[in-house]
Amino acid sequence: MSTPEKDHWINAMTKEKESLDTNCVWNLVELPEGRKPVGSKWVFKTKTNADGKIERYKARLVAQGFSQKFGSDYDETFCPVVRPVRTLIVMSVQYGLQLHQVDVTTAFLNGELKEEVYMRQPEGFVTPGKEHLVCKLKKSIYGLKQSPRCWNTALDSHLKKMGFVQAGSDPCIYRAASGESFLLGVYVDDIALASKSSARLEEVKRALAKKFDIKDMGKLHHFLGMKIVQDKATGKVWIGQPAYTESLLQKFDMETAKAVATPVETCVALSTAEAEYVVLASAAVWMGQLTTELGIQPEAITIFEDNQSAISMTKNPQFHGRAKHIDLKYHFVRDQMSEGTVKLEYCPSKEMIADMLTKGLPKDQFVKLRQLAGLEQFSGCE
Repeated sequence: MSTPEKDHWINAMTKEKESLDTNCVWNLVELPEGRKPVGSKWVFKTKTNADGKIERYKARLVAQGFSQKFGSDYDETFCPVVRPVRTLIVMSVQYGLQLHQVDVTTAFLNGELKEEVYMRQPEGFVTPGKEHLVCKLKKSIYGLKQSPRCWNTALDSHLKKMGFVQAGSDPCIYRAASGESFLLGVYVDDIALASKSSARLEEVKRALAKKFDIKDMGKLHHFLGMKIVQDKATGKVWIGQPAYTESLLQKFDMETAKAVATPVETCVALSTAEAEYVVLASAAVWMGQLTTELGIQPEAITIFEDNQSAISMTKNPQFHGRAKHIDLKYHFVRDQMSEGTVKLEYCPSKEMIADMLTKGLPKDQFVKLRQLAGLEQFSGCE
């Protein structure tokens, strides 16, 4: 290894090997007849903060899972990942919850491996006098096809023992089954926590630390590539991707480009009433299920719609001519409206906030919608 950062990488490799030994990831054994070991390699990566500066050097020993055979080396591989991160943040702002985060160190090593998998000894750390032996894996090391699922199974089991309930609408969102409101959002080894109580936040962190090796990151500030700034005084939260934006400008040699108003697209396809109807029905069902599961039950979920035809389809009990081919499950929104759990309101297109995210708009209209959304420029991102 010949690089100015050599010492950083060697130190990172040593720490990774120590972690593998501490977690008893493998035993050195003779390779059984008829079995082939998977290879292993070192993967190096720098972890940056929200501003793009190097935070730490990471070396990861990875199994070359591409050589695994289905049925003998692995079976199930699916692992869910959290989707509504922004929904979690919005709910925390609306209900006055503090947002914190923890990072699980070497998360995959916590997953128990059921299959019999053999791997070659890692380069640079071959045990002297035992060069002919291979590693019989006991834990789900990074790179194996089933590792994400094994880790998620271990985490899910522990969270449920801690008294959390998994949301059916999103398997990576959890809520406290009893007591004060507490929400968890999981993305592989990153966990976002939301609670009104600082004491409760620390209690949950301690419970996680009893089972896993975690790093307390304090207030939620960098999650899934997003920079997050919480203003406790005002209760506002700023979300942005300044480092990613800067990298895109550098990639396309546009660092010196001047800002201009968003150009108006000459041809923007209009959504049909049928498409609008299906989307609002799906949104109503998903949002209703998620809020109920998280213990948040508003009198009614209000959905703003700018398509009059779609609105009339929800109010007309008879099948509209345009709706004959629409799957019956989407007409569920009619029942929800009659029961008062979903409220549909007409919103003129000029006031439809979502348009600033989906359409090319004149500058004045874009600025107007941005203001209606309550978005402000955050000086701290500069």
